[in-house]
Amino acid sequence: MRVVTLWRTRDGTYAVRDDQMRLLAEFWAEKEGWWRGELADGTVRRLWVPVRDGDEETAAREVTKRLLSR
Repeated sequence: MRVVTLWRTRDGTYAVRDDQMRLLAEFWAEKEGWWRGELADGTVRRLWVPVRDGDEETAAREVTKRLLSR
């Protein structure tokens, strides 16, 4: 199992880093459940993960899982 750290910056961007603090991905919420993510290799992905009951943290964890699964 891969261990990563998920940080949210002041501007609402999330950063995903590995155990050696290398950046794996960054992503942010767009509108109506859409998220845009950029992987360290330059790949850009859009994902639809709705925020339920205002729980953005749970949605962000799901986006992280989907971005890192290839």
